[in-house]
Amino acid sequence: MSKTILITGAGHGFGKGTAFGLARAGHKVIAAAQIWPQVWDLRTEAKEQALELEVIKLDIRDEIDRQHALTYDIDILVNNAGIMESGAMAEIPMERVRESFETNVFGHLELTRDLCAR
Repeated sequence: MSKTILITGAGHGFGKGTAFGLARAGHKVIAAAQIWPQVWDLRTEAKEQALELEVIKLDIRDEIDRQHALTYDIDILVNNAGIMESGAMAEIPMERVRESFETNVFGHLELTRDLCAR
């Protein structure tokens, strides 16, 4: 039975590969990318590959983006979005660490909590 699957962080890497693979397998996939250029690129590539793929803009830190994503009838949520910082921890500005936590922890928690509350 086909499922509706929302994948965050689908603009590139694992998220993109997973979105394309699940769409090929016949699932309804909502591929969520953080910024508009990623959205446009995904739409173009999906069309070129004749894949049925819904692509939306979703910055999981943004309340409006999260609420828009929740208008879909989602069966499965794949929390893939993430920010990675490299280098010595002592050299990474604390503001970047906070931004990473906003995306990697709190954004996922809020999206998951809101989805479960529906």
